[in-house]
Amino acid sequence: LGVLAATRGDLAAAKGYFEKALKLHQELGHKEGMAINYGNLGILAKIRGHLAAAEGYYAQSLTLNQELGHKEGMASQYGNLGNLAFTRGDLAAAEEYYAQSLTLEKELGRKEGMAADYGNLGRLEHARGNMAGARAFWGQARDLYAEIGMPHMVQKVQEALDHLEG
Repeated sequence: LGVLAATRGDLAAAKGYFEKALKLHQELGHKEGMAINYGNLGILAKIRGHLAAAEGYYAQSLTLNQELGHKEGMASQYGNLGNLAFTRGDLAAAEEYYAQSLTLEKELGRKEGMAADYGNLGRLEHARGNMAGARAFWGQARDLYAEIGMPHMVQKVQEALDHLEG
């Protein structure tokens, strides 16, 4: 229900659902459910511009995923933390988080996650003014999206490549 409310743009309702679900998972000692809900609450906090709260939620989710050995969840939270660092303008931290996520995605063989990480690294290099680096990372992202049959993402990345300067 929280995801549905967020999709509809009702962030207050989404937060309420995620908090209720989190409380139930806490009462049950269900760490996986807690990790998911902390991640969702982090996304909502970031959307609302509450970056410190988002960071706290992402960190809690990451810790739980680490305890569980859940690499997919860890990769997701490293990506979220990277996006948060990017938003703050801390490109060095963003790069570290994206690299950690990419390492895990490669271990898991998750091409969609790898493509997202390459896309984020391309965006980071673009922000640094490194057009050759952006082109290389975005090219990898585009090729992976094509390989796994995500034409809408191929188009999105190709549009970014088409607008590169230099």
